[in-house]
Amino acid sequence: MKYSKKETVKEEKEKFDLQECFTLWLHKGKNGVKYLSGNDLNKNKLVGFFNQKKADKQPSVRIYDLKEDGSTGEEIITLWEYKSQQGNDYLSGTTNEKENIIAFYGDEHQEKRPYIRGYFKKD
Repeated sequence: MKYSKKETVKEEKEKFDLQECFTLWLHKGKNGVKYLSGNDLNKNKLVGFFNQKKADKQPSVRIYDLKEDGSTGEEIITLWEYKSQQGNDYLSGTTNEKENIIAFYGDEHQEKRPYIRGYFKKD
């Protein structure tokens, strides 16, 4: 979901009583492939990859913890992309501990702001 105003994100958080669980910034690798990096709420490093989906049942984004040596660790969050009733893209999925997550897109061109912000979703 792309927001043009800071207040809109705040309103969404309050509307759904959301607690932020991660932020991810968009990067482009040397090979031109886009990937994500950021932190969870405990400041653990994360890396995320867009899935080259071959079927709707496959997730859109997979997020892994990043080990101290820089290697990819365990997959910790799996997200699928959906479209809201207003036509905005958003992500929804679960952690490896079965906690529900909802995530919203930022502006791809604003490098000082996260590209994806994820929140624990209370049911």
